[in-house]
Amino acid sequence: LSGRVHYAYAIALEKAGELADALVNFETTIVFSEKLLAADEPDILFEAHVRAGSIRADSLKDFKRAQSHFLKAVLINKEQDKFFHPRTAYALTQAANCAIHNGQMDKAQDYFRWATSVCKKGAASKELRLHKSNFLYNKGLYFLKQNDYEGSAKFFEESVELSEASSDNKHLEQRVMSLEWLALAHLLRSDISAAKEVAAKCIKLSTGFKSDSLTKYGRSVLAHCESIEKSSNLQGHIIHLEKALMAYLTA
Repeated sequence: LSGRVHYAYAIALEKAGELADALVNFETTIVFSEKLLAADEPDILFEAHVRAGSIRADSLKDFKRAQSHFLKAVLINKEQDKFFHPRTAYALTQAANCAIHNGQMDKAQDYFRWATSVCKKGAASKELRLHKSNFLYNKGLYFLKQNDYEGSAKFFEESVELSEASSDNKHLEQRVMSLEWLALAHLLRSDISAAKEVAAKCIKLSTGFKSDSLTKYGRSVLAHCESIEKSSNLQGHIIHLEKALMAYLTA
């Protein structure tokens, strides 16, 4: 089978939610494309790297290999004189997010700075705001993993502020995600009133979404706050939350 066929099949599998099989076919596309299609079908090779990277990062939490996919995609566009393109900015911001999870904060800052220059020259400022909001959100997750709850709350707050610039679904979804983790950061800082306020805002905002999965952390934080107020066992809840958090962030 040619790279094009594997790519078309991978797209169909991705749409059907069969992500493991989609990943195999995206990466098979890359093997074929690097020798057979690179000269005349660079767009397929670029997208195969981006989509494979997204599955590895989002579903498998394999941030090291995902980062490699995103950077290879960037290089392909650079070689094709398509560096100043919105999809290049997307690949760079995803590489930056992976670098954060890999503990490479300096590289993450570099990748995001490049993405910013791409956006300013070739993409809309609205898209840049969403990229930056997501970047700050991932920095917040990294600082949570380091048990720096003050630092994580700062980045989540900045992410929320940026996402408030637009009311479209992508910005709203990012805002809900940032708010629920901000609520958790406040709770881990032992600021119960702030945690309750942010969690309630998160749940209220998310009512427009059909899925409740977006609000599960917000609802969990609210439930913990109410339990703490009834039992006054703040430290017990904090220890429980920290264990649950580390299990999630290191999965």
